[in-house]
Amino acid sequence: MKLSHLASFSLLAMSLASVSTAQCPYDPPGGGPTVPPPPAPGFSPQPSPPADPAPPAPTTPGPSSPNPAGPGPATPPGGGPDIPGAPPTGPATPGPSSPATPGGPQVPLGGSVTPSDIPLDDFFDLEAWELWWRHNSDPYLRFELFLDRVRPETGREGEGQVDSLSKRRAGLTYGVVYKEIVPALLQVLEKETDTRLVRQAMLALARVGDRPIGHEPQAPFALTLLPFVADGNRAVAETAVMALGVLGSIEAADALAALAGDTDRGHELCRTSRVPVRIRAFAAYGLGLVGQQADRPELARFAMHHLAKVLSEDAKEYADLQAACVIGMGIVRLPVSGTLVGDDARPSTSLETQIEHLLSILGSRKSSEEAKAYVPTALANLLGATESLDLKSRVAKALIDRSDKRAKVKDSVRRSSLMALGHIGDADGDSVDRAIRTALMQAVPAKDGIARRFALIAIAEVGSRPGSGDGDPFEASEECAKFLSRNLARGKSRLKPWSGLALGVLGSGLKQHGRLLSRGAADALLHMTGDTKNPQDLAAYALGAGLIGDNRARRNLIERMEKIHDSEYMARMSVAFGLMGDRSALPLLVDTMDEAHTRPEVMERAAIGRALLGDRELVPDLVDRLENGCDCWASMSGVCRALAWAGDARAVPPLLNVLKDEQETGLNRSLVISSLGRIADRSKLPWHSRISVGINYTAAPPTLTDPTGFGVLDTL
Repeated sequence: MKLSHLASFSLLAMSLASVSTAQCPYDPPGGGPTVPPPPAPGFSPQPSPPADPAPPAPTTPGPSSPNPAGPGPATPPGGGPDIPGAPPTGPATPGPSSPATPGGPQVPLGGSVTPSDIPLDDFFDLEAWELWWRHNSDPYLRFELFLDRVRPETGREGEGQVDSLSKRRAGLTYGVVYKEIVPALLQVLEKETDTRLVRQAMLALARVGDRPIGHEPQAPFALTLLPFVADGNRAVAETAVMALGVLGSIEAADALAALAGDTDRGHELCRTSRVPVRIRAFAAYGLGLVGQQADRPELARFAMHHLAKVLSEDAKEYADLQAACVIGMGIVRLPVSGTLVGDDARPSTSLETQIEHLLSILGSRKSSEEAKAYVPTALANLLGATESLDLKSRVAKALIDRSDKRAKVKDSVRRSSLMALGHIGDADGDSVDRAIRTALMQAVPAKDGIARRFALIAIAEVGSRPGSGDGDPFEASEECAKFLSRNLARGKSRLKPWSGLALGVLGSGLKQHGRLLSRGAADALLHMTGDTKNPQDLAAYALGAGLIGDNRARRNLIERMEKIHDSEYMARMSVAFGLMGDRSALPLLVDTMDEAHTRPEVMERAAIGRALLGDRELVPDLVDRLENGCDCWASMSGVCRALAWAGDARAVPPLLNVLKDEQETGLNRSLVISSLGRIADRSKLPWHSRISVGINYTAAPPTLTDPTGFGVLDTL
């Protein structure tokens, strides 16, 4: 760390006693505004149910696909709903017919179904809290809120901005997105052979989405992506399939169903006699993304039908495919019927039949452990869309039975059940919620260290969520806080960081509902920020303090920053300061970005901290760094990653300049493409958050996450 940086730490530390722009909720009353609320989150097939007959076909193209493709097969081979405007089987736009020129990672075409046989626990510390935070942090950062905070003072909807674009970044107009960004991405796909550029451009185009209704017609983007499914480079082909899921159009749904089902049309798309198993798994994840569009129930039914069909018919030998089908089912959003489910009901009929189908998979002896491992997460995702106490009780009983340390289930199923209980339970006095809390607290002393850690987070989630039953909706919140505080003070040393982070999760949820974590629990967390020397543990306590908005911890944290030269710690501290809402930390975060010139993650996290604090100079600063300060891959990566989070229309011209500069390295240009895709993304959260949040990553098949970086949740 440079001397100038140390000096800035000392100067800031000296000023903390007299300079504060926010009142900490745990300070004595009087003086200063209230701290803004911190963020909160709110494989064998199952053969016994009959194959789901085809649900009614979607009848009209929706906003995500306003321009039907014209003649082509209307019904996917293998049965299922008709898809109007399904794309023709042959390429509609120029695309690669042979492997792309080397320039990025390549996955072997033959041999093993997966690119890596390395167990996750040989590569990652599965008990580290950072891994949980990596998969679950996006909802806590409240992406949509800090984008508003960094808008320019005059940043209102610009000329030509339409409703579908007003939800994106400041200043994005139809012209900026579809006449500047999209043509540049299409040119990359037409002319470039560097696999890094091609893969990033496909995902960026999918994030942007088809043109809004009412503008000049253009061929659906699915037709641009489909030829790449046959690319000889497996990484390119798999990215193309995932991009179809992110795109979410009717044409994409049709292709994904054919690929997942290994149909004749799927063979034509791949130009092979069989659809590779990894491609089928990626297609199953993609179908889940297609089906999660709440405004397109016909696509949800189509996706659920085909996922259930693949799982029940021919996924028996392939663990990745089984897991992918169940994970996909868990993010499909079917309409709630509000009626009882009959024995002959199809899984794609309603949310209730969807949940019943998953429960039958979990309870069947013929279902493999690989399939069962992801059923609890799927059930938890779906249960939040219904208020049926009967369904909640049935799901809770199934999960409690499997979370018991005496249950004869695999660790993967037990861990997933504990995580899922955290998502479905709440803090009221209903008997089902009391049973959930008891099960979670009894799991903390279990022998399985990962299960214990997941149980701590689940207790926090349950305690932060108000119930809808009779009595106090937060009846058990204090009980959960005391339980976590005891574990923070007297628990196992390696569990303490998890307890500290869990207190942050609990306090964050409570603040969303106008409540505060108890003073005693906040003090316990504050004590750990001043009494801990291990940088990894201290970062967990810092995030916990940030999540509850306790900026009393800032003095302890800054004093430690003067002594700890650890990039991971610096990155986490930056986010923690942003969550605390303490604007006196802005000079420190600016200085941290200056010192993080060659440390991309620190640059990215410091920018997130500044965005959370509402620094309107952030985007101009990043643009200046892009134009004048990026002299190596590491600095370019840091700036592009930061712009992906906070950038807006002001960043588009300089990013496009880098992309169009053929003298730039392919790696730098790929970083720029990723940033452009995030800036123009039509979704508030990154697409992978729909899969990663709440997932049991310790049981992940290689198509989900893999040490070699070829899973859907990895580098892209």
